[in-house]
Amino acid sequence: MTDQRLALEFVDFCMARLPDDARNWGRLYDEMCHVASRNLFRGLGYLDLSQRGVSLSLGNVHALRDAAQALDERFFETGASSAP
Repeated sequence: MTDQRLALEFVDFCMARLPDDARNWGRLYDEMCHVASRNLFRGLGYLDLSQRGVSLSLGNVHALRDAAQALDERFFETGASSAP
């Protein structure tokens, strides 16, 4: 599995956990951190994800945001704030 595919699957998993009325970038990033801190996605935590190229560090925020936007453009058309 490529890093890009894993990133898309991770972001999709996290997006699916959010209620429809809470779909914005800030809530998604919080959810991704929550999921990683509890190893909820395939048993992978922060270090596991990072070792596979899916980092939640601030330096990688834009790549994760791009992955989320690729999955659901509407996610970013509903008044969601821009990436930090």
